[in-house]
Amino acid sequence: LALVHRRLPGLRYDILSSLLYVDRRGAPENRQLGLDTVDKVVLLRAIAEAGRASSERCWITEMNWPLREGPHSPAGRSVSVDEDSQASFLVRYDLLTLGTGLVERVYWWQLVARGYGLMVADTDGALHARPSYRALRELNRRLDGATFHGPLPAPAAAYLYRFTRGDEELVVGWSLDGPIEADLPRPAVAAHDRDGALLPTPSSRSVTLGVSPVYFELGG
Repeated sequence: LALVHRRLPGLRYDILSSLLYVDRRGAPENRQLGLDTVDKVVLLRAIAEAGRASSERCWITEMNWPLREGPHSPAGRSVSVDEDSQASFLVRYDLLTLGTGLVERVYWWQLVARGYGLMVADTDGALHARPSYRALRELNRRLDGATFHGPLPAPAAAYLYRFTRGDEELVVGWSLDGPIEADLPRPAVAAHDRDGALLPTPSSRSVTLGVSPVYFELGG
């Protein structure tokens, strides 16, 4: 805040960037010093707005969750996760941060790397896509160009985020610790898991949410 508040000739920050890691606290919904990921984004935007040498624009230019295979981040092995958790945390982090409308972009660090990359190079040099790669690909495919209409009512520790794109209406749902029952606004006509695989269509508005996000396509 002190840096962006200084007025120096020729100094102007067009975008305020942040390496907004939360891997030391596990899930992106967890709190650190009283702030969860959304609260940290609000703080970042407040700093940008208060700065006399900065615009209001914000990007998150680096984040990830280290894997148990190593090598690990400076946070150490105690905060490492398995590949499936990493993929779910990635989607949930992107939904939470971009859903605030206060940051324009979020970047995962990095594409190819042992220990935390979306992909890893095998011993023969071939690239192997992790679940996090497939999860990010599906997130982009499902929500590129979509409009976020805010969270829907959901039980404690559960999340339902509503989107529209053209005539399509989509709800993304997950929970901090499943299973948790929640109600969609209308019955879904299709459901896909975090990586895009087709799931059985729910028989009613009631759906079961877990730690891995699910995409529900709503009927008219």
